[in-house]
Amino acid sequence: MANCALATVTGKLTDGNSLFTSPVDCCLDEQHRLDIYGFAAWMRVRRFGARAFLRSWQQAEQQCLKDLKMSEPRKEVNHLVFNVRNMDEAIKFYTEVLGMRVVMKFEDRKMAFLSFGDRLGDIRLFEVGATTEPDRQTLGFNHLAIEPDGGLEALEKLHQRLIDKGVKIDKLESHAAGRHKSVYFFDQDGNRLEFYWESPDWRKESSEMVRTAFGKAETPSK
Repeated sequence: MANCALATVTGKLTDGNSLFTSPVDCCLDEQHRLDIYGFAAWMRVRRFGARAFLRSWQQAEQQCLKDLKMSEPRKEVNHLVFNVRNMDEAIKFYTEVLGMRVVMKFEDRKMAFLSFGDRLGDIRLFEVGATTEPDRQTLGFNHLAIEPDGGLEALEKLHQRLIDKGVKIDKLESHAAGRHKSVYFFDQDGNRLEFYWESPDWRKESSEMVRTAFGKAETPSK
Protein backbone atom coordinates (compact mmCIF):
# COMPACT_ATOMS: atom_id res chain seq x y z
CA MET A 1 0.00 0.00 0.00
CA ALA A 2 1.20 3.48 -0.76
CA ASN A 3 2.40 5.53 2.19
CA CYS A 4 0.13 8.23 3.57
CA ALA A 5 1.35 11.77 4.06
CA LEU A 6 -0.21 15.00 5.24
CA ALA A 7 1.01 17.74 2.93
CA THR A 8 0.41 21.45 3.45
CA VAL A 9 1.11 23.71 0.53
CA THR A 10 1.43 27.44 1.10
CA GLY A 11 2.12 30.19 -1.40
CA LYS A 12 0.67 32.82 -3.69
CA LEU A 13 -1.51 32.03 -6.64
CA THR A 14 -0.52 33.10 -10.13
CA ASP A 15 -2.37 36.43 -9.73
CA GLY A 16 0.19 37.31 -7.05
CA ASN A 17 -2.47 38.27 -4.52
CA SER A 18 -4.38 35.31 -3.17
CA LEU A 19 -2.93 33.15 -0.44
CA PHE A 20 -3.08 29.40 -1.10
CA THR A 21 -2.99 27.29 2.05
CA SER A 22 -4.60 23.89 2.10
CA PRO A 23 -3.94 20.46 3.68
CA VAL A 24 -4.52 17.17 1.90
CA ASP A 25 -4.49 13.71 3.38
CA CYS A 26 -3.31 11.60 0.51
CA CYS A 27 -1.64 8.26 -0.10
CA LEU A 28 1.47 8.80 -2.19
CA ASP A 29 4.73 7.02 -2.78
CA GLU A 30 8.01 8.66 -1.84
CA GLN A 31 8.52 10.38 -5.19
CA HIS A 32 5.04 11.89 -5.17
CA ARG A 33 5.43 13.07 -1.60
CA LEU A 34 8.61 14.90 -2.54
CA ASP A 35 6.77 16.31 -5.53
CA ILE A 36 3.89 17.66 -3.49
CA TYR A 37 5.86 19.17 -0.63
CA GLY A 38 6.87 22.78 -0.37
CA PHE A 39 8.66 24.46 -3.27
CA ALA A 40 8.02 21.72 -5.80
CA ALA A 41 4.28 21.94 -5.19
CA TRP A 42 4.36 25.72 -5.40
CA MET A 43 6.20 25.56 -8.71
CA ARG A 44 3.47 23.33 -10.04
CA VAL A 45 0.89 25.93 -9.10
CA ARG A 46 2.89 28.62 -10.92
CA ARG A 47 3.52 26.50 -13.98
CA PHE A 48 0.17 24.77 -14.47
CA GLY A 49 -2.19 27.02 -12.54
CA ALA A 50 -4.11 26.44 -9.34
CA ARG A 51 -7.01 24.59 -10.98
CA ALA A 52 -4.79 21.99 -12.60
CA PHE A 53 -2.90 21.52 -9.36
CA LEU A 54 -6.09 21.12 -7.34
CA ARG A 55 -7.42 18.63 -9.88
CA SER A 56 -4.27 16.54 -9.50
CA TRP A 57 -4.56 16.90 -5.76
CA GLN A 58 -8.15 15.63 -5.73
CA GLN A 59 -7.17 12.65 -7.85
CA ALA A 60 -4.49 11.80 -5.27
CA GLU A 61 -7.09 12.01 -2.49
CA GLN A 62 -9.43 9.68 -4.38
CA GLN A 63 -6.61 7.20 -4.90
CA CYS A 64 -5.81 7.41 -1.20
CA LEU A 65 -9.37 6.54 -0.23
CA LYS A 66 -9.41 3.70 -2.73
CA ASP A 67 -6.15 2.30 -1.34
CA LEU A 68 -7.41 2.55 2.22
CA LYS A 69 -10.66 0.80 1.30
CA MET A 70 -8.76 -2.01 -0.40
CA SER A 71 -6.38 -2.47 2.52
CA GLU A 72 -9.05 -2.64 5.25
CA PRO A 73 -11.05 -5.89 5.01
CA ARG A 74 -14.80 -5.77 5.30
CA LYS A 75 -15.96 -7.27 8.60
CA GLU A 76 -19.21 -8.45 10.09
CA VAL A 77 -20.34 -9.51 13.53
CA ASN A 78 -21.01 -13.23 13.30
CA HIS A 79 -21.94 -14.44 16.76
CA LEU A 80 -22.25 -13.55 20.42
CA VAL A 81 -21.36 -15.86 23.29
CA PHE A 82 -22.94 -15.78 26.76
CA ASN A 83 -21.95 -17.67 29.89
CA VAL A 84 -25.14 -19.03 31.45
CA ARG A 85 -25.99 -20.60 34.79
CA ASN A 86 -27.67 -23.67 33.29
CA MET A 87 -27.32 -24.60 29.62
CA ASP A 88 -30.62 -26.48 29.29
CA GLU A 89 -32.62 -23.69 30.93
CA ALA A 90 -30.94 -21.14 28.67
CA ILE A 91 -31.70 -23.24 25.58
CA LYS A 92 -35.36 -23.33 26.63
CA PHE A 93 -35.44 -19.52 26.83
CA TYR A 94 -33.72 -18.85 23.51
CA THR A 95 -35.73 -21.43 21.58
CA GLU A 96 -39.14 -20.69 23.09
CA VAL A 97 -38.87 -16.92 23.48
CA LEU A 98 -36.55 -15.93 20.61
CA GLY A 99 -37.55 -18.76 18.28
CA MET A 100 -34.02 -20.03 17.72
CA ARG A 101 -32.98 -23.59 16.89
CA VAL A 102 -30.16 -25.64 18.39
CA VAL A 103 -27.64 -26.49 15.67
CA MET A 104 -24.86 -27.97 17.81
CA LYS A 105 -24.81 -29.12 21.42
CA PHE A 106 -21.84 -30.43 23.42
CA GLU A 107 -22.91 -32.23 26.58
CA ASP A 108 -19.34 -32.82 27.79
CA ARG A 109 -18.41 -29.13 27.68
CA LYS A 110 -21.94 -27.81 28.26
CA MET A 111 -22.02 -25.65 25.14
CA ALA A 112 -24.81 -24.98 22.64
CA PHE A 113 -24.89 -23.11 19.32
CA LEU A 114 -28.28 -21.57 18.48
CA SER A 115 -29.26 -20.10 15.14
CA PHE A 116 -31.93 -17.86 13.62
CA GLY A 117 -31.58 -19.78 10.35
CA ASP A 118 -28.52 -18.54 8.50
CA ARG A 119 -25.47 -18.97 10.73
CA LEU A 120 -24.10 -21.94 12.65
CA GLY A 121 -24.67 -20.09 15.91
CA ASP A 122 -25.90 -16.51 16.12
CA ILE A 123 -25.90 -16.90 19.91
CA ARG A 124 -23.73 -19.47 21.66
CA LEU A 125 -24.23 -20.56 25.24
CA PHE A 126 -21.49 -21.77 27.60
CA GLU A 127 -22.43 -23.10 31.03
CA VAL A 128 -20.43 -21.46 33.81
CA GLY A 129 -17.89 -23.71 35.47
CA ALA A 130 -18.36 -26.62 33.06
CA THR A 131 -14.67 -26.39 32.12
CA THR A 132 -11.63 -24.92 33.85
CA GLU A 133 -11.02 -22.27 31.18
CA PRO A 134 -10.79 -18.75 32.68
CA ASP A 135 -13.47 -17.32 30.38
CA ARG A 136 -15.99 -19.92 31.61
CA GLN A 137 -15.95 -18.92 35.28
CA THR A 138 -18.20 -15.84 35.36
CA LEU A 139 -21.82 -15.31 34.39
CA GLY A 140 -22.72 -13.04 31.46
CA PHE A 141 -20.86 -11.85 28.39
CA ASN A 142 -18.11 -14.13 27.09
CA HIS A 143 -17.11 -12.67 23.73
CA LEU A 144 -18.21 -11.17 20.42
CA ALA A 145 -16.93 -12.81 17.22
CA ILE A 146 -16.05 -10.80 14.11
CA GLU A 147 -15.37 -12.34 10.71
CA PRO A 148 -13.20 -10.39 8.23
CA ASP A 149 -13.22 -10.90 4.48
CA GLY A 150 -9.94 -11.90 2.89
CA GLY A 151 -9.37 -15.38 4.22
CA LEU A 152 -6.53 -16.55 6.42
CA GLU A 153 -4.23 -13.81 5.13
CA ALA A 154 -6.60 -11.12 6.44
CA LEU A 155 -6.74 -12.84 9.83
CA GLU A 156 -2.95 -12.93 10.02
CA LYS A 157 -2.71 -9.23 9.15
CA LEU A 158 -5.29 -8.31 11.78
CA HIS A 159 -3.39 -10.40 14.32
CA GLN A 160 -0.24 -8.46 13.48
CA ARG A 161 -2.13 -5.18 13.84
CA LEU A 162 -3.22 -6.18 17.34
CA ILE A 163 0.42 -6.84 18.21
CA ASP A 164 1.60 -3.56 16.66
CA LYS A 165 -1.07 -1.60 18.56
CA GLY A 166 -0.20 -3.20 21.87
CA VAL A 167 -3.61 -4.85 22.23
CA LYS A 168 -3.88 -7.50 24.95
CA ILE A 169 -4.27 -10.85 23.22
CA ASP A 170 -6.03 -13.60 25.16
CA LYS A 171 -5.18 -16.63 23.04
CA LEU A 172 -4.94 -18.17 19.58
CA GLU A 173 -7.14 -21.19 19.08
CA SER A 174 -8.25 -23.66 16.42
CA HIS A 175 -11.61 -25.43 16.23
CA ALA A 176 -13.25 -27.96 13.90
CA ALA A 177 -9.99 -29.83 13.31
CA GLY A 178 -8.15 -26.67 12.31
CA ARG A 179 -10.85 -25.45 9.94
CA HIS A 180 -11.77 -22.53 12.19
CA LYS A 181 -8.90 -20.39 13.48
CA SER A 182 -9.39 -17.64 16.05
CA VAL A 183 -7.56 -14.74 17.65
CA TYR A 184 -9.12 -13.74 20.97
CA PHE A 185 -8.27 -10.33 22.39
CA PHE A 186 -9.51 -7.60 24.73
CA ASP A 187 -10.60 -4.03 24.12
CA GLN A 188 -9.56 -1.17 26.42
CA ASP A 189 -12.35 -2.02 28.90
CA GLY A 190 -11.66 -5.74 29.08
CA ASN A 191 -14.42 -6.88 26.73
CA ARG A 192 -13.33 -10.01 24.89
CA LEU A 193 -13.47 -10.07 21.08
CA GLU A 194 -12.60 -12.62 18.43
CA PHE A 195 -11.32 -12.34 14.86
CA TYR A 196 -11.68 -15.63 13.03
CA TRP A 197 -11.36 -17.48 9.73
CA GLU A 198 -13.20 -20.57 8.49
CA SER A 199 -12.21 -22.90 5.68
CA PRO A 200 -14.62 -23.34 2.74
CA ASP A 201 -15.27 -27.01 3.59
CA TRP A 202 -16.15 -26.21 7.21
CA ARG A 203 -18.41 -23.38 6.06
CA LYS A 204 -20.20 -25.78 3.73
CA GLU A 205 -20.52 -28.43 6.45
CA SER A 206 -21.85 -25.99 9.03
CA SER A 207 -24.36 -24.57 6.52
CA GLU A 208 -25.73 -28.06 6.02
CA MET A 209 -26.09 -28.47 9.79
CA VAL A 210 -28.12 -25.25 9.91
CA ARG A 211 -30.37 -26.40 7.07
CA THR A 212 -30.92 -29.73 8.86
CA ALA A 213 -31.80 -27.99 12.14
CA PHE A 214 -34.43 -25.91 10.35
CA GLY A 215 -35.77 -28.83 8.32
CA LYS A 216 -34.24 -27.54 5.10
CA ALA A 217 -31.69 -30.27 4.38
CA GLU A 218 -30.19 -29.97 0.93
CA THR A 219 -31.71 -32.31 -1.65
CA PRO A 220 -29.09 -34.30 -3.59
CA SER A 221 -28.90 -33.22 -7.21
CA LYS A 222 -30.01 -35.73 -9.81
